[in-house]
Amino acid sequence: MQWLNGYKTYLAALLAAFVAFNHVVPLVTPEVEQAILAAATALGLYGLRHALERLEQSAPASRAPGQ
Repeated sequence: MQWLNGYKTYLAALLAAFVAFNHVVPLVTPEVEQAILAAATALGLYGLRHALERLEQSAPASRAPGQ
């Protein structure tokens, strides 16, 4: 998923917005909606994990936790 760097959470937000829109104007079945929401959740969590890893790598090694 390297090609999605920087766009994971953006794409997850778009998928979640589509699910919200689907509640107003039903376009897909509830089963498809659940699959889209599951994909958005997984993509968002993956993006968050990747962002946290980048923060940990860029943090100075001399800082102790909690400072």
